[in-house]
Amino acid sequence: MAAVVDYEYYSVNYGGDEMPPMKFYALEIRARKYIDSMTFNRIDYSKRVMEEVKLAICAVVSVINKHDSKQIVSEKTGDNSVTYVTSNISKEKEMYKEVKMYLADTGLLFRGI
Repeated sequence: MAAVVDYEYYSVNYGGDEMPPMKFYALEIRARKYIDSMTFNRIDYSKRVMEEVKLAICAVVSVINKHDSKQIVSEKTGDNSVTYVTSNISKEKEMYKEVKMYLADTGLLFRGI
């Protein structure tokens, strides 16, 4: 499937993080797959909810990019020791929060019958 969000939309319309376009497209695929799993593949990419879906994808791209960029938690100079943030739980919570913000009122996150 072609990208739902292109790099120009992400950087200009959404105001997303600066990154190389190729990295963006790799993260866009991951973000789209995450959102598809949260919505049980119910997104009809030709419908009116596309703006909300695009914004949700952009938000998840930013979260993934932030967490994939190793963040230093602590650093020790003597004998060189560096500790990085590695919590996938906080990443998942942040991704879910972003998706929920954009898609909560669309019915796409409904898990019932």
